[in-house]
Amino acid sequence: MFVPFDVHKELRLPVWVAVALAVNLHQEPYLQLSRAILLSGQSVTYFALSSFLIVHLTLAVLLSSLLLSLVQFETLLKENSRPWLAGHKVDYYMMLAGNEAKIPDDVKVRINVKNQNKDFLGLYGQIVTNQVSGTAYPYFYVVLVAKKGFGLQKAFQTYMPPKKTTKEFKIEDDVEVLVIRQTTTKTSGYHTKNKKMISILKAGVALADQVAVRI
Repeated sequence: MFVPFDVHKELRLPVWVAVALAVNLHQEPYLQLSRAILLSGQSVTYFALSSFLIVHLTLAVLLSSLLLSLVQFETLLKENSRPWLAGHKVDYYMMLAGNEAKIPDDVKVRINVKNQNKDFLGLYGQIVTNQVSGTAYPYFYVVLVAKKGFGLQKAFQTYMPPKKTTKEFKIEDDVEVLVIRQTTTKTSGYHTKNKKMISILKAGVALADQVAVRI
């Protein structure tokens, strides 16, 4: 289940995890992230971090990937450099997994289009982290979601996605789903670079602007 959260207030434990992983694995993306965290004023000992990592290695990898996704989202959604986001409301949602002790498992963003129809349920953005030989590669896509009968299929049929971008449509239970993602093959396309992420997000927002508002 995804629940809303404030990205600036509610992530505390994963900060320690990300630094622990950076110190032990010496991977540049994690090191960059850990430097930013340490500059924020949190001080920890190498021994404490190493001990924590040994006990919680799986959790460390999971939450560090989660933090990397959050950092990517924060960069992607900078409003001062994304005028096409103006007027739209952006919310973060985190999936909590586990029966007794709930731990963060995934994160996504929802963009509510200004004056959107009540049957349009939002534009969602999500990052999947692919691990290859110990290196994390983000894969980004957006999803337009509406109640069944809204008419996203018509929009899908006429929509022309950007170059090297794939569109998909399906109906799941009582909702219509239109996906915009980077085109993949059996061996390539599973790393979405920042410029392409912006292109996909901008395409999703532009399409949502066209279909979400109805009189």
